[in-house]
Amino acid sequence: MPRSRMQKQESTASQGNAPRPRQKYTEVTVIDRSPIVDHSTVLLTDQQMSDFIVNGFLVLNTNLPPTFHDKICEKTRSLDTTAKDNNPGNNILPLVPELRQVFETPAVRGALTSVLGRDYIMHAHRYPHVNAPGHPPQKIHRDSYYGYNHLRHHKTRWAMVMYYPADTTLELGPTCIVPTSQYYSCGNMLHRLPSDTLPSEWKAPQAKMVTCPAGSVVLIHYDLWHRGTPNKGNKLRYMFKFQFMRTKMPQQPSWYSQSLEFPATEAVQKAAANYDLTDLWRNVWDWHCGKRYQSTPLTSKQIAEAAKVLYLPGDQNEPVRLIAAYKLGSSGDNESLKILLEALRSADENTYRCAMYGLTARDDDQMIDSVCEILRDEKVDCGPRAAAAFVLSETLRPHDLIVPALLHAATSSNIHLQRSVAEALGTCSKRPEDVEKVLQTLAGLLQIRDDQLQFFSAFSIGQTGSTMTREIAETPQVNEVVKQLDVTSQTNHNRYVRFFTLFALERIPSLEAKDRLIKTLWNARWDDLTTTASAF
Repeated sequence: MPRSRMQKQESTASQGNAPRPRQKYTEVTVIDRSPIVDHSTVLLTDQQMSDFIVNGFLVLNTNLPPTFHDKICEKTRSLDTTAKDNNPGNNILPLVPELRQVFETPAVRGALTSVLGRDYIMHAHRYPHVNAPGHPPQKIHRDSYYGYNHLRHHKTRWAMVMYYPADTTLELGPTCIVPTSQYYSCGNMLHRLPSDTLPSEWKAPQAKMVTCPAGSVVLIHYDLWHRGTPNKGNKLRYMFKFQFMRTKMPQQPSWYSQSLEFPATEAVQKAAANYDLTDLWRNVWDWHCGKRYQSTPLTSKQIAEAAKVLYLPGDQNEPVRLIAAYKLGSSGDNESLKILLEALRSADENTYRCAMYGLTARDDDQMIDSVCEILRDEKVDCGPRAAAAFVLSETLRPHDLIVPALLHAATSSNIHLQRSVAEALGTCSKRPEDVEKVLQTLAGLLQIRDDQLQFFSAFSIGQTGSTMTREIAETPQVNEVVKQLDVTSQTNHNRYVRFFTLFALERIPSLEAKDRLIKTLWNARWDDLTTTASAF
């Protein structure tokens, strides 16, 4: 928010015994949209943020010395990661703890802060990709959310960092990324393209080979399509993949913002020449700014044309359906809202999914009231109801009907609906009197044996804990949830569910939660100095 200060004008009066003239003050308005960060963080500019929203990636430089990257390669090589079943996977960080320094460099930390907010966290999954000579190429794919039947967010909730400690040339098989592809589902369940040829209907820019010098980092939107290419050289190519997550909804820009208006950069104009997704990009930008969405009125003819496009069949029409959905959502009129709500009730997944995205471009009471009604309607198929919960998970405004509608839907036995509800309960605004009921509902969902549902439930408990007062956190009801989290963190069969329960314990502001968290971490401590050559 704008803040004011009084700026004193210098007086030119002499310093003798003569009476000094009355000092004059001028009201100066200073607009500060950047978050308070330390001086070692280099935030993205408006142009960089816009380019990331459009293209889905940025290339950064860690500016660490060559000796640092050489040491990373040397330590990783000593692990013999190319041997069968010898890749340390998630344990690469304690085995090569120097990797932490990559994510604390000003450029990387600033970029992650810019796209995910100040309170982002590192996910428990990380992986050293070692591309050996003769290694075959990957299929073009996008990573899963540890289960592929998940409605993916256009707004940046997750991001991936790829770190290259050595020069990566075309011969060594660099990562291949597809700019602007992060918004295309190509069928919600599909995570690998059946061929190496990009779908012609994407009209995406040519796939980009990430050739880069040692110490480079590529930050990508989690849903960007990409693949590893074959290594035709005679040495190993290293790439370390780490994932990061947003934990709080945006309230203001978290980058170095000079304007709240979506900039028409060269990247925007170039991408729009293929498919003009400006309404989508602007909506994502506005969400990251934490501000109300802009309306772009449509004529009756434009509304009618967009309505027809929503129902075009097949994955080949996904880009034009998205354009139509965001145009209707951005128009702000009642007729467009009616069309999107009708499409949201459709039994066709392609139709209701695009309507879902279009509705996220609105953030008004009328839209929220109507979507809550669909979510509560048990006569509506569970697919559209899950999409309705998704819409509510994106809204930035508090609304009295959201939490009751989500709690009602949580009683469904449909696992897909429960997953969407669990995620939405973590992001939606909650009144203090709602917190205990939300926690109890999420704790109940955490007991259902479904990996995705369990880790979204635990994550949402942590997000809710972040907004909880100490008084609420110390109640017997919350303490029961804390005990359940503690047991789950030690006994659950899924490593990522365990991680999210620890995140939840860390975020709940009670002594009981912190005590149980510390005991669990103490017992699970990894000693990176212990090896087979030095066992004690």
